[in-house]
Amino acid sequence: MSTTDAGAPPAEVGEMTPLATQPKPQSEKVRLAAIILTPFAVFFFVSLSIIFFYPSASFFVIAFNLFVFLAIVLLRMYSSASQKYGLQPFWPYQRLSALSFCAFCVALMISVYACLHYTEAAFQYESRRVYRNVSPTQKPTAFVDASIIEFSASTFVNRAQAVGFKNHDVFCVAPVQDHNGGEVNFFAAGKNCCQSRVAITCDAVGHESARTGMVMLSDTWPSSIEHDLFEEAAKMAAADFGFEVAEHPIFVTWVDDADTVIDGFHSSAVTYFVVWNLVYGIICCITAYALSGRVHEDLKRLRRK
Repeated sequence: MSTTDAGAPPAEVGEMTPLATQPKPQSEKVRLAAIILTPFAVFFFVSLSIIFFYPSASFFVIAFNLFVFLAIVLLRMYSSASQKYGLQPFWPYQRLSALSFCAFCVALMISVYACLHYTEAAFQYESRRVYRNVSPTQKPTAFVDASIIEFSASTFVNRAQAVGFKNHDVFCVAPVQDHNGGEVNFFAAGKNCCQSRVAITCDAVGHESARTGMVMLSDTWPSSIEHDLFEEAAKMAAADFGFEVAEHPIFVTWVDDADTVIDGFHSSAVTYFVVWNLVYGIICCITAYALSGRVHEDLKRLRRK
């Protein structure tokens, strides 16, 4: 049988008890965690998919990112509907959708940059053919599917006939030849590594033991844009030094070891991914701290309804 305190005043009808009005710390913590983790998860998985799975699994990457984008749109629509019709408290869906959309856009931009400069290059070099013991007198049409060309032991870069073509950057070329001379079919090439005439220092051009050329693929960005400018430099070199040039010469990055360069692309992609995710994680924490006051006010307002 229950008893009541005769001296306690009766509770007014409609008055909230102290237990009901007391803030719940776990609710605030959950919402702050959502502000940090949801946008960070969007950033992490979008950047992960693009940097490491494109273009090798391009269909999966496109489908996954469309799914993420649609999920963010649906979250925003649900937020608007709940606010308009009072279906559910609209916090934190409204801010979560905005923060997640920002994370998606930033991840897309930085990941496309990394993909174009690192992972796509590595994929193209690993998926195309490697030719060995190639004479520089062989026609370039025989190597249209090449990614890496290892030249014969008698091959050298003729640095005395190097030329730089200036178009904002300096596009440098030097003939790849052997002692037989003849038409030039291959050029060692690079940017901003020579003067207008001779003195070329691009990559491993000055290394006596280097015999490997990594083809500058004309169907990938940014090589597709720069290929025409290297051709202009090759025409200048032919005019200045009086040699014949193939109709479509092959331009290569002169290296000591192609595998080391490809490993460098992969390492750069991993470093880029890790650094940007750390930076964005810090940004998410700062954003959550900045919004913590709004979280508390929203919770109090919702409990009064």
